[in-house]
Amino acid sequence: MPRDDLFDEQMTYPFPTDRPEVVAVESSSTGGKDVRDSERRFPGCGGVYLLTDEADRVILLSSAADMRRALGHRLLEATAELAEPTEGSDSGHPRRSRLRLNLHEIVRRIRWKRADSPFELNYEYLRIARELIPKEYLANLAFGPAWFIHADPASAIPRFSVGTWLIDPCSHDLGPFPTQAAANRFVQVLQDIFDLCRYEYILEKTPHGQACAYFEMGKCPAPCDGSLPMALYREMVRAAWAFASGQRAEQLSDWQARMASAATRQEYEYAGHFKQILLRAREMVQESYRYVRPVKDFNYLVVQRVGGRRRVKPFFIRKGWITPGEAVALKDLDRATAEWSAAIAGPLAVAADAVDESSLRLRSEHIWLVSHYLFKRESPGWFIHQSDLTAPESLAAEIRARLRNEHDPGSYKTD
Repeated sequence: MPRDDLFDEQMTYPFPTDRPEVVAVESSSTGGKDVRDSERRFPGCGGVYLLTDEADRVILLSSAADMRRALGHRLLEATAELAEPTEGSDSGHPRRSRLRLNLHEIVRRIRWKRADSPFELNYEYLRIARELIPKEYLANLAFGPAWFIHADPASAIPRFSVGTWLIDPCSHDLGPFPTQAAANRFVQVLQDIFDLCRYEYILEKTPHGQACAYFEMGKCPAPCDGSLPMALYREMVRAAWAFASGQRAEQLSDWQARMASAATRQEYEYAGHFKQILLRAREMVQESYRYVRPVKDFNYLVVQRVGGRRRVKPFFIRKGWITPGEAVALKDLDRATAEWSAAIAGPLAVAADAVDESSLRLRSEHIWLVSHYLFKRESPGWFIHQSDLTAPESLAAEIRARLRNEHDPGSYKTD
């Protein structure tokens, strides 16, 4: 994509009439302070900005809630520090480099893309950084990865795997999870209640594997050595996948009925077995798993404030893909919310189910961004799952009410 198409505006730098002197600007808090003339020419909004040199080579890509202040600090100070990854950096977070550059002397062009909310700021930075700094952008994101579970019951060796990248979001990916540990615990619960194989390296040797201790304890049917045909084991994995995906009522009822029947027959050990299964299954109902669902059902309406309390902007999350909408004045909210509801259920402009590596990575990153805000205790804006969308007039009234509440932190999330 051409560089200029990534941004809204651009300007040359230094400004033709730059002067070293400063002027006094009225300030309600201090009664007056010195601000450079040049600083007032920088964009007075939030956004993503790019600094390039005389040959239009990238010097710095960054984002700020106040670009005027950020650019003034970087360009009108005598020196500025650039963050660079160095040996010993923790978790991809760069240490401050000792390299100090006078950016004012080398920057010749400034481009920027406006963003009116933290969510939009992160979305636009991701979109632009993927194009301009493809080898570095992941380390520079303001959010980390979410985690997913993948399982294909029809595969040659069916198993549950955990990772940060989608593999088959059309049918066989589940998430998001906030941490790798949470995703692993989820898989362990499935293995326990459905008696699935815990040692995949042995399962890969089927039917010539050697049964492990779980077979001796009656907690695995040993498909690895052929004790259970692989076709039947795939059905067990399929049942576990359905349960993980939220189809639980029928399975829970079956376990409860078996426990009651065994107790009636005074087969208390057998009844205790199903009681333990039910207790273990309850562990899947916790905050870490609140947003877990098949990726194809990862559909949200995200609403963010724009310029205070008089306008809002929607973002449509469909099958994990983020599509920005147009900002809307509150007086037009009744009409807009009807259009938003239709947009969430409508077709996607992108190839929603593409499985090439580039599409899978981008779709994963979109879900990471949404998940970053879902998992925060308080997030700016509203995140409403498609299944929780109310009638358009009710949604409009809810948004207006929350904007009127001055003490509302601006967070509204549903599962």
